Amino acid sequence: MFRASEGIFPENNNTSDIKEILEVFCEKYSLDEIRENGQFTARAPLLLEQMVKGERFGGTRIGHYKDIFDEEEIKQFSAVTFFLPDGTNYIAFRGTDSTITGWKEDFLMSCMSDTEGAKEAADYLNDVSSSIKGELMIGGHSKGGNFAIYASAFCNDKVKKRITKVYNNDGPGFRDEIIDTEEYKQITHKICSIVPQTSIIGQLLSNDGEQKVIKSSANSIFQHDAMTWEVMRDEFGEVMLVDAVFIYFLLCNLILAQYLKYCQYTEPSISISSTKSSVDTGSCIKLLSEQLHLNV
Repeated sequence: MFRASEGIFPENNNTSDIKEILEVFCEKYSLDEIRENGQFTARAPLLLEQMVKGERFGGTRIGHYKDIFDEEEIKQFSAVTFFLPDGTNYIAFRGTDSTITGWKEDFLMSCMSDTEGAKEAADYLNDVSSSIKGELMIGGHSKGGNFAIYASAFCNDKVKKRITKVYNNDGPGFRDEIIDTEEYKQITHKICSIVPQTSIIGQLLSNDGEQKVIKSSANSIFQHDAMTWEVMRDEFGEVMLVDAVFIYFLLCNLILAQYLKYCQYTEPSISISSTKSSVDTGSCIKLLSEQLHLNV
């Protein structure tokens, strides 16, 4: 698995064209190998390749890359800012990586109001916005979507006024302590949560704002992979609310939400301590399904 910190993104406050970034990446890695063997987020460079080829994102620049990994603080954080040709500033937060530290932080979300990564996201938004002009769009996938909402809610007031939209792409929600704050309520009208029809991750805990249910070419938990979401030009393929599969998973998620809400007021029953340096996604899904008595 590659790490973007290996000289691919520009340093400090410099920016680079996405074509330049793709060229640097291809000097280190093979896109053909990624097409053949890449799984989940490892296929992200293939999306960058399409951005370079297409007219819509041609000329997009990237900067302000930041990557932090701290086992002691249980913090796995990564963010970057996109400067689109139409003048849009899009600040993007990364989701969970394959390390046990990243997964520990995920589990902490169910028993903590905020995590170290979430607080880092708010600091990043404040820092970057101070050096760029114009309106801001904030977003992220999975845990990155959670960070996007948290950062938008708890950033400086001057920054918050510049935010036009917050995109949460199948990311988990928050405990009631966050949902009930005035800071969170101030941005709910700006939140758009995009979830596939059998979303599980995106239904964890609570989250207000608009929710858009879309189609995916995958099944069950594997719909969490954004590379499987169906898109026609500049629109997602949306799901009718009468879709039987969607209704079934909605009921399952309501049960899951009640379970997690119950866990907020009880002592955590699962230890998140581990000496392992990495974790298998499938194993975590199996553990979760066993705990909740689900077949996934």
